[in-house]
Amino acid sequence: KRGARGGKRGTARAKAGPWWAPGWLVGTWAQGGHEHVQLVSNRTRRKLVLPCLVVFVAVLLAPPPPEKFIDSLFDFDFDPIEEISKVGDTFVTQWKELANLEVPNFSFDAIYYSLMNDSAILTESKRPGLEQWEKGLRKEFPIVIVPGATTTGLEIWRGKPCAKAYFKQRLWGTMSMFSSLAGMESSCWLEHMSMNHTTGLDPEGITVRPAEGLSNVEYFMPGFGIWAQIVESLADVGYDNSDLYVHPYDWRMDASRLQRRDGLLTRMKHTFESSFEVHGKPACVLTHSYGDTLARYFMSWVESPAGGKGGKGWVDKYIHRYVNIGGPVLGVPKGESHTQAKQ
Repeated sequence: KRGARGGKRGTARAKAGPWWAPGWLVGTWAQGGHEHVQLVSNRTRRKLVLPCLVVFVAVLLAPPPPEKFIDSLFDFDFDPIEEISKVGDTFVTQWKELANLEVPNFSFDAIYYSLMNDSAILTESKRPGLEQWEKGLRKEFPIVIVPGATTTGLEIWRGKPCAKAYFKQRLWGTMSMFSSLAGMESSCWLEHMSMNHTTGLDPEGITVRPAEGLSNVEYFMPGFGIWAQIVESLADVGYDNSDLYVHPYDWRMDASRLQRRDGLLTRMKHTFESSFEVHGKPACVLTHSYGDTLARYFMSWVESPAGGKGGKGWVDKYIHRYVNIGGPVLGVPKGESHTQAKQ
């Protein structure tokens, strides 16, 4: 009976509230023997009534914003996802034309979302590293990774006034790239991504450098991982950042300019030598795409008297295995056709 009477009184209180008030402001009640509990206390509700009224009246009485202001909110002429799709579809179209492949029609959007859905991190399938660990595989040799252009992020250290708000932000790679693309003029972004047309080095007043560290080469963007699954599987068999090295680089330049500006080849030589001193054994090299071209150049350079001066036998001593993942060992045939067509 008390529950029933409480329900009637509670219902009366709820009905007594103003018609415009939301339920969480009206009150609580018990009905049918069950008590309805609100997350906001009565005291808090009473405190919120006046501010809500003030906001409501202010919205009613406020003058409409200028038409120009409203238009500016939607004045975007760049859609990152649309642009990525266009670039991806262009790659697919050009490759099909080059190789004359008979494959079903598909879009870059489908490939991108397929990559996200099939990512080892986003699925419940067991990682290869865990499977090998269960079979008894353990780490043995240190590993040096030389990534490709896709996952080698580039960040701005010095730039023109149009890019002053993007210090140490990504111009290439991760979602920060889209933030930079959306926030600055496309001509400004392109100017900072371009090299000097005469020297092939930095343009005047602009400094863009590769982002360092394993975390900066694992993903091109969320869900689009190149090295992430490999690094995770290597960790499964015992590797960590004490025996897993990475050498990002500015993929806009060739190896000789990378050595001249950044000392890349010299730093790679020091990495192999210091790793050998720490672990007492040579390292394995994992390369991808353009990183494979740099690694093969390095192995010639390091033994050359005009290069690294390591002498004959340096590679055999400090490099145990060399693994090429998608490296262009036969060159890039599309480049030849573009050169002939003067494109």
